[in-house]
Amino acid sequence: GIDIDDAHLTLYYSLPFNDLNPAIGDRFERNIFSVTRQVHYSEADPTLSIVMVLFINGLAIATVELKNAWTGQTVMHACRQYERRGFRETLLSFGRCVVHFAVDTDEILMTTRLAGTATVFLPFNRGFNHGKGNPPNPAGHRTAYLWEAVLTRRSLANILEHFTILTGKKKDALTKKRLYFPRYHQLEVVRRLLAHARAHGPGQTYLIQHSAGSGKSNSITWTAYQLIELFAPGADRPLFDSVVVVTDRRNLDKQLRETIDQFSEVKNIIAPAYTS
Repeated sequence: GIDIDDAHLTLYYSLPFNDLNPAIGDRFERNIFSVTRQVHYSEADPTLSIVMVLFINGLAIATVELKNAWTGQTVMHACRQYERRGFRETLLSFGRCVVHFAVDTDEILMTTRLAGTATVFLPFNRGFNHGKGNPPNPAGHRTAYLWEAVLTRRSLANILEHFTILTGKKKDALTKKRLYFPRYHQLEVVRRLLAHARAHGPGQTYLIQHSAGSGKSNSITWTAYQLIELFAPGADRPLFDSVVVVTDRRNLDKQLRETIDQFSEVKNIIAPAYTS
């Protein structure tokens, strides 16, 4: 929320950590999640519009450009369309929306920062046969998981509260900061780990296979922070008292330490170890 003079305005009600206080869950349900089609965003050219914009309580959260093969267009046409848009327009400026999705019936790409032709799009695909893309979907489009599983009310709220983060020093200009939004494989691995730990408790072991450059440090950091806040069903205290991250590579140790510190929104809850 925000404070104006002596008034505090609550702009969003958070998801409950556990099921002990039904009032918190009731407040979350009062949030208004909405989708608007063909949003005209430009004062310079009122004819320009974006296919879909997602809002929570009237605040723009994400934009989506949809394409399909029947009109001869693919996800790459959506990317080129984003590149041509004026990224200094209010709706498209950095930090306004947390993510911009380029979507067709087979693939999804995303970015958190529009910058004309310098825009970097990352895949938001599930992967298929140990490679890129998405598996066939007998019930519909290959990309149906985006609206069926990722952009549901609770899933989107979970992403905003526990994954999306704006990093950088307070004194830095907004344009110098970095906005993180999880890729699909990162979102999946963290959620699967948490769900299994919540159901089976501590003492389990897991093997996660991430390829080079796929964001291992971020996946580890998101997992660590959310394990600290994990409650078993009906429990009145977190499942874990503390989380220790150990690595056997010196360069990864430094990278992990910096990532965990960078993602910390509350100081003094983490302590780096510089020697064994």
